[in-house]
Amino acid sequence: ELNHFPSDVQDLSISIGSMLYSDKALLVPDPNHLSGVNRESFADQQEWSLYEHVDTQQRFIKEFPFDDDDDDDDNDEEDD
Repeated sequence: ELNHFPSDVQDLSISIGSMLYSDKALLVPDPNHLSGVNRESFADQQEWSLYEHVDTQQRFIKEFPFDDDDDDDDNDEEDD
């Protein structure tokens, strides 16, 4: 919501993930190449004041995939 128009601040969160296990894919910030925003990629740049600062964090989410082999058996049966 725009409660303080025209000086509202909005955050844009982007999540990057992998289907690999955390020991197989490690996303590491590069201290020699800082994260940033390409301001020229935004249309109508006059409408937005974009901060150059990009805040990053790394977190791990444990997921337990559900593998239901029973559904596959139903598809393999032939109709009589």
